[in-house]
Amino acid sequence: VLSNDNMTTIHVKEETWQKLNQLKQPGETMDDVVRRLLKRYEITLANEQSEKIDVDELIEEFIKETKDIDHTIEAMRKGWKRSK
Repeated sequence: VLSNDNMTTIHVKEETWQKLNQLKQPGETMDDVVRRLLKRYEITLANEQSEKIDVDELIEEFIKETKDIDHTIEAMRKGWKRSK
């Protein structure tokens, strides 16, 4: 239960208020709606960060494998030159 001591006013346009009001479930307050939207936003951000980390890890893995391949090719070249 919210008390007026812990409340503040947020000014929004009428259109925004109507959209928020449409998102309200029975028994919900506007605070509940805003909290639910913020939670979705936080989850979306977390997922985006997770995807970025995965891409970064893939790039690092690719670079490491490329270095390993380059090292293998160089070792093969040296071995080939010695066998001549």
